[in-house]
Amino acid sequence: NNRVLRLYRNFTNANGNTTIIGTGAGAGGSLIEFVGNTPQTFTNNGSNLVLNNVTMNQPIPGSSVTLANNGFSNMILGTSGILTLTSGRIITGTTNEVVIQNTASAGASTGNTNSYVDGWMRRYFGTSAVTYDFAVGDATMGYERATLEFTSAPTSAYQLAMRFLRWGGSNLPLVP
Repeated sequence: NNRVLRLYRNFTNANGNTTIIGTGAGAGGSLIEFVGNTPQTFTNNGSNLVLNNVTMNQPIPGSSVTLANNGFSNMILGTSGILTLTSGRIITGTTNEVVIQNTASAGASTGNTNSYVDGWMRRYFGTSAVTYDFAVGDATMGYERATLEFTSAPTSAYQLAMRFLRWGGSNLPLVP
């Protein structure tokens, strides 16, 4: 609770749903920071694990964290959690997602050319007229941030999943 867990290797949660949620809200809460020098994995088994804050801060450009393909390895940040993308990609694969349940615009950073979600990113939206960034891209094209701006407040809360697809070739049609 209100602690930092710096991971230099892989993250594996055997089967628990309250392991790293913390008691603090937002920036003051518990944090998992990926800081490995080699590719890392995120594996969660048995039930969904809701995290508080996650920071990608790998020192070598091009490093990554890959979400395991096992049905429970979505990287879910809770209603006050913040995803900070400094250095390193999160690779979701075709079925997993990085899920930001925090409805604040600042629930996820804008990312950069060295740090983004390579795959699916889901954001929850509240009922305010704000802007949401999706720091998405792929290994070939790199960082391709998308921004969704609400010029008037939505009448109800909802969520949207987004990923970057290159135009043409095997990516047609664009709907998976």
